[in-house]
Amino acid sequence: MPAGTIETYWEDGHWLNRIKGKNKVISSCGSRNVAIELGKLVAKQHGVRHVIRKQGENPGPTYESIPED
Repeated sequence: MPAGTIETYWEDGHWLNRIKGKNKVISSCGSRNVAIELGKLVAKQHGVRHVIRKQGENPGPTYESIPED
């Protein structure tokens, strides 16, 4: 499955998770907190980074969640 960073981001009224740089959405949530937890879980399972983007016009990273061993 993921070979790269998992990205949690806001788009069209939903919080989404995807593999950064890919168009395929892994999950769609109405809640930011739920989307972040799902993104963390997928990143941890695959040993990759997790980045959470800000909501808005300039969606730079808010913070990075590093999977724990």
